[in-house]
Amino acid sequence: MIRALLIGLFACVFAQDAEEKLRQEYEEKRLQAPQNAKGQFDLGKWCEKKKLKEEAIKAYERALEIDPEFEAARKALGYKKILGRWANERNYADTSWWAHPKVDQKKVDDAIVKGMEYLLNQAGRLPEVKHTHNHKLRCDELVLLTAIQSGWDRSDARFKGLVQRVLALPMDKTYHVALKAMCLAEIDPLKYQQYLAQCAQFLVDNQCENGQWTYGKPVPTLPPPGSFPTTDKGPIPNIATGPEGDSTAADPKAPRPKQVEIKKGQSVGEKTGDNSNSQYAALGIRACLSGLVVVPKETITAAEGWWEKCQKSDGGWGYGAGPNGDSGMPNEPSWGSMTAGAIGGLVIYKYYRSRVWGEKVDWKTASSVTRGGAWLGSNLTFTANPKHPDINAWQYYFYYAVERAGRLLETEQFGSREWYPEGANALLGRQAADGSWPAEDWGGQQGLQGMTKQMKDQLLPGVITETCFAILFLRRATPKLDETIKIKSGDQKFEKK
Repeated sequence: MIRALLIGLFACVFAQDAEEKLRQEYEEKRLQAPQNAKGQFDLGKWCEKKKLKEEAIKAYERALEIDPEFEAARKALGYKKILGRWANERNYADTSWWAHPKVDQKKVDDAIVKGMEYLLNQAGRLPEVKHTHNHKLRCDELVLLTAIQSGWDRSDARFKGLVQRVLALPMDKTYHVALKAMCLAEIDPLKYQQYLAQCAQFLVDNQCENGQWTYGKPVPTLPPPGSFPTTDKGPIPNIATGPEGDSTAADPKAPRPKQVEIKKGQSVGEKTGDNSNSQYAALGIRACLSGLVVVPKETITAAEGWWEKCQKSDGGWGYGAGPNGDSGMPNEPSWGSMTAGAIGGLVIYKYYRSRVWGEKVDWKTASSVTRGGAWLGSNLTFTANPKHPDINAWQYYFYYAVERAGRLLETEQFGSREWYPEGANALLGRQAADGSWPAEDWGGQQGLQGMTKQMKDQLLPGVITETCFAILFLRRATPKLDETIKIKSGDQKFEKK
């Protein structure tokens, strides 16, 4: 009995000595460890081997304080990179980390990952979308934009292939060119500045006489990338080399980055257009500004003037007609996708005038904008494209238009309605097992009477476009207006929720 007690006592003493020795060794390692991410990570690995779990966690966390993107430390702490962000189960359990407290972030991210896998697996064989009036539209640019804005891994071979394909595609349609500009502005706006200049030139020369855009056509005299002159004394004030984002607070002594001023070239625009192509042209023009590519002032004023002119008395917009039937269908009603898209276009142009030419324009409180927002608040629903002549038509297109309007206006509500949780929760319930969102099936006949089945089938959006629009909405993809001018060359870190 006494012998056993003595053995236990000696064992306890030896254990205490070993623990003390380990503590001393740890303190020496901690003080000697390099104060960089790798040094702290190596310290953490040593702690793990010595079964110093808490000390290992602290070392890994210090590594991330030094370099938040240090992959090995992230993985050691149980993080996975999901859609451009490091996340772990603790994040998903914390609603303050979510994009919106009423929408389960894990479900959103899982849905986006499934949707993007579906899209990128089609990337080598994306179809042309049939359309009436002999307009065939591609999906490539829209899929690439969705991949970029989702935060997808840019080292993915499918992603890289899609980038190269989009760069090589012709400048042929308003939708294609606007979406291409949006892609390049997100990848690297200064690296692709000359390509953005070419996009801007196409949009300027395709503007219709009344300020709208239609599908557009190639510009015979479109200059190639590399031929647009640059200046360090362009019209955009307060631009200097600095961090990503609108750099009014950048170092004033730093050299000004080069700007490109677009001049009106050979006009190929028609007399009138439509409010769908027109809203995408606005997005393309805004994207070009991200690369310090400035369009003529008359382009902006004509486009803004059209939106103001064709707003209806109820505050909404239709596809083409103004109050006096200036173009399109003279008796068309206001409906959701056109109204949300018009709000986005108006806000962009008013911001553009303020940011580029220093005009005193309040793009949030302008009468046309607030009236449009009121219409949207009164009519918002995510079970239809509100007030559209065919209640089943263009629903996902509407979702993305609402997302843009909400993000550009920096509002979470239209009227009393919270647009994101309503739309996101509806989308989460509609995703198919393969990750896609199903193509629409238009069933109504109001306003589309007389349209042949063939024409109607040609107009229908497909699974690819619907899936893109759904992901862009869920991702809250549209950059805020104060994120328009990005003057830091190189791949942008994806931070937004």
